[in-house]
Amino acid sequence: MRLPARPFVTVSVSLVLATAWVALYTLLRPVQPGLPPTDAGVVLRDYQPVTAERLKNPEADDWLMIRRTYDGWGHSPLAQINTDNVARLQPGGADRQRWRHVRLDAQH
Repeated sequence: MRLPARPFVTVSVSLVLATAWVALYTLLRPVQPGLPPTDAGVVLRDYQPVTAERLKNPEADDWLMIRRTYDGWGHSPLAQINTDNVARLQPGGADRQRWRHVRLDAQH
């Protein structure tokens, strides 16, 4: 029994078009800016191993997990930003993805 050629052609054309789309997307996608190069010596000098104790009791300013602690609460014990000054937060940094705290007592 001979199979009709039409389904084979349809599948072949679909595969060619999908491959071409992936190749074109790969060539034309916007380049994401990377992180600036870091000196490995500095990184290794300041490196602190992640231990079970650090995961159980993380430092206030060093979130080792996405929600900081195992309970998943995500509370930060830091107090620089509070209900009185949160409205003064402004986007900052070269990548505009970080926030900076505007101090009213700072001299510019």
